[in-house]
Amino acid sequence: MKKHLIILKIKLIMTNKFLVIIPARKNSRRLISKNSKILCGKPLISYTIEYAIKNFHLDDIWVNTDDNKIISIAKKYGIRTYLRKSELATSTTLISDTIYDQCKFFEKKKLSYQDIILLQPTNPFRENFNINEVIKIYLSKKIKSLMTVSRIYKKLGKISNNKFLPFNYKFEQRSQKIESLYFENGALYIFNKDLVLNHKKLISDQVYPFITSGVESEIDIDYEEDFKAAELYIKTNLI
Repeated sequence: MKKHLIILKIKLIMTNKFLVIIPARKNSRRLISKNSKILCGKPLISYTIEYAIKNFHLDDIWVNTDDNKIISIAKKYGIRTYLRKSELATSTTLISDTIYDQCKFFEKKKLSYQDIILLQPTNPFRENFNINEVIKIYLSKKIKSLMTVSRIYKKLGKISNNKFLPFNYKFEQRSQKIESLYFENGALYIFNKDLVLNHKKLISDQVYPFITSGVESEIDIDYEEDFKAAELYIKTNLI
């Protein structure tokens, strides 16, 4: 009983500070209707919705979409939806413009919040890191934005004039000695609402990198190959 009260208390603290937004555009050029595509028995977006419900109150979670199918899925979970304007649902629309539009709407409605958590449905697996730890870091450091990153254990380079140019290592260098590089894995973002309203940005110049480990946190579904990889991880009980 005591454990449940502690969990409830944590949720209440988070509720007073954070708004959770799950953006899900209908059309996708690379993988058609990927957000509602069935992944091992349920829509892709369901994995992110269920993660949000597990960690936050329903009233704090919104799905931002222009897709009636996604709206129906969200309603089955009791999640509220914000109807995205058609001009903000194109392949060239920046996610920051979409979030800005929703934030302006909330400002007019005088909905109280200070910080926003963005969960992309194309990253279905987040169980390998502690959301409370992430939030604790965000609040204690008093930063304007935070994002999850993963380390790359590869020798990277670029090709110029038919020549390969090493970027983070030298030829014949031992792999243990290569420079540590990280990539933005898209699993989670936290940012202050003023960053959005005043600058139309989700990521500040001093964004804090929260390092996540595990292949599952690196799965970002944009192509059919990514989708098949996610299916494989689920079916082989790796996730």
